[in-house]
Amino acid sequence: MILAVAAVVSRKLYRATSNPYIAGFIVATLVTIMSVSNTLTVTY
Repeated sequence: MILAVAAVVSRKLYRATSNPYIAGFIVATLVTIMSVSNTLTVTY
């Protein structure tokens, strides 16, 4: 599901900016944040 959304978002950003690197960095940052937050464990 994440990859499908990432593909749509990156195509929209590429069409708006004509720069593939901006979309790549934004999508990579979002996927990294989602992956890291899903593996967060809290121990007391």
